[in-house]
Amino acid sequence: MARRITAFLLIGALSIAFLSCAKPSDDAVETTDTAATGYQTGVSDDEASERPTLRDGAGAKYGDGGYILGLEAGVTAGEIVALFEDDVTVTERDGRELASDESVGTGAVVASADGKRAIVLIPGDVNGDGAADEKDAAAILARALFGNAFGKSAFDPAAADVNGDGKISAKDALEILEKSSGASGTDKTETNGGAKGGNGDTSPESEIPTVTVIAPEVHEGDESVEVTLSIAGNPGICSIMLSVDFDERLTLTNVSFDPAFGSYVTAPEPYASPQALSVISPLEAIGANGTLATLTFALDPSLAPGDAAAIKLSVDRENTFDENLSDVSFEVINADVVVK
Repeated sequence: MARRITAFLLIGALSIAFLSCAKPSDDAVETTDTAATGYQTGVSDDEASERPTLRDGAGAKYGDGGYILGLEAGVTAGEIVALFEDDVTVTERDGRELASDESVGTGAVVASADGKRAIVLIPGDVNGDGAADEKDAAAILARALFGNAFGKSAFDPAAADVNGDGKISAKDALEILEKSSGASGTDKTETNGGAKGGNGDTSPESEIPTVTVIAPEVHEGDESVEVTLSIAGNPGICSIMLSVDFDERLTLTNVSFDPAFGSYVTAPEPYASPQALSVISPLEAIGANGTLATLTFALDPSLAPGDAAAIKLSVDRENTFDENLSDVSFEVINADVVVK
């Protein structure tokens, strides 16, 4: 039951994240883009050079961009004030000073009377509400799908790198979901012989992990076609992210995932080529084989006998991994929709 509730919250949060991606809010927090990475930083280099002094043994330190590292979700303004030798105040992004018992989120400003400033960083709290939860996981997963499409929306990438590997990926979203659900790496079902199955048996370890595009032949005048993406040799995955490129004479109208791959599935709308697809499983590795997803395409009337409309699939290796967060490589077999 808890997993179903968490899945429901994540799916709802994903919808909000995708809407935010499509149209950032008018009152979105503006932060500075870093050209090399597309990441956003909290303060400028000049501001970061003048920072309040942390007490010895405070358990916190400064990182790049004037961020205060070593804080966790739930920290209060009073606890942050106690970390500094200087007399400081803690304010939200909008300038409101926080009371000592109020929780503090990413992006809050710690300032001294002489103008020194630092920025609070809570790992996983990308939206600055003080918690690292499903909403943040959804935003991180959407960021992994869309890249830097969020622009100036209230998303702090510095807080998104939860596992500290220098990247924003589904692994960061997974870590947040595991913590918020109370799961850990040892709680998840073992991959070898024990991963969650369904939709076909789990595969022998010797079978090569493969995703195959299965496209039936169509006839001239047909209006639509259903194309399946099928997995074989699945060693047990906690995340897989795909990109589907398709011929301009095909219009993607629907995506449906097989229930064997769980509830944490996304296919952002409006559909377009390349289309992103994602599955993430925070509580157990999924060892299912067979149909992963069914894609329905409308066929352009210009398609004539002998024509072939290509569908090309790619797997994002960085966001495809097992319960140990080790990358899983899938071979890809593509296909064409051929008109008879």
